[in-house]
Amino acid sequence: MAISVTVVAVAQQPTQQPTPTGPSRKEVVTQQRQAELASKYGLSQTQIAQFEELLRQCNAKYAEINNSQISAKERGAKAGEAKRTFRAQVKDVMSPEQYGRWLADQQQQDAALAKLKKDRLAQLKQIEASNIPESQKIDQRKALEASFQASINNLFGQAQGADIIDQRAATGKWYINNNKGLVLTRSEADALASLAKDKDTKMTAVKIQNLTQPEERRAIESIKNDYNAKVRQALGDQKYTVWSRNNANQLDRTLSKSYGMNPDQIAKYKAIINDQQVAKLQLAQATMSPDEKAAKRDELDKQYNAKLQQVLSPQQYSKVVQDDNYRQEKQAEKRAKLGPRPAPQGAQPTSQKTVPQAKSQIAPPAAQ
Repeated sequence: MAISVTVVAVAQQPTQQPTPTGPSRKEVVTQQRQAELASKYGLSQTQIAQFEELLRQCNAKYAEINNSQISAKERGAKAGEAKRTFRAQVKDVMSPEQYGRWLADQQQQDAALAKLKKDRLAQLKQIEASNIPESQKIDQRKALEASFQASINNLFGQAQGADIIDQRAATGKWYINNNKGLVLTRSEADALASLAKDKDTKMTAVKIQNLTQPEERRAIESIKNDYNAKVRQALGDQKYTVWSRNNANQLDRTLSKSYGMNPDQIAKYKAIINDQQVAKLQLAQATMSPDEKAAKRDELDKQYNAKLQQVLSPQQYSKVVQDDNYRQEKQAEKRAKLGPRPAPQGAQPTSQKTVPQAKSQIAPPAAQ
């Protein structure tokens, strides 16, 4: 997560999206489940109605457990008990043959999901233990998560799989925030997970467009402001204050965990980052030739690296540089795919000589 310079700009209004039509995901999951109960297990409409009522009661119990102020371990135990109770009650709705086949399928899915989780955890541990740049670890974790979600969709189907993935995201929000002193209900955790997913989707859409740097910066700033406003609305002022403070401290936690920086190093590092970004922003706005700007950028980078070496240990500095080099490579790949950025409106045409791109800042990766 890089320390960014605040740029005052008029936020662009988001494009009005058409209202989606058709059944909701919940309705699709219900329709698919009921069709499977009828076709695969031979349940009658009366049996299906009884099954749905038991499931409704079970889900209400889950909601009660999730919204209670208990530890994650207690939540897991109570949720497991509710699941076992539900399956025992279903036995009274189905015939012995129907129940035997249904329960066997449920247990098979349980085992498959447990294996997916176990494999995912093992791979995450391998990523964390590897000696690669922190940004590369983030990319590998994202790729692993995408593969994990695809496997869940294959196991449960697209609609139910999406539900399970969203529930996992909400559980993660609940657990992480409760560990940081922000006590959330499950409903609030659900809202946070949904808002974060929407924000990430919008930011990805912006980054794959070939916008000018000012346009991209304004669009991302608008998305973040909208996200923060919606989080405040979902949590209320008091909890939003705690949430904001936790986010403000996220960079410190990342620098400490990823690079082993102590509080004094963190304070000096952030000051160097801010000074460097201000200098490069001023350089970008300065009127001078491309060659002069390139020479000035090189000079700023040398000064920046010298300051970092005074603050960080050789090992810390090496990790930060390694991480920065990896990010620059990924950014170069992205720019190669998108092509050169369009010139801002009103910019004066330059000579045929290509204006060199500024090197990216040496900064820690985005916190997860």
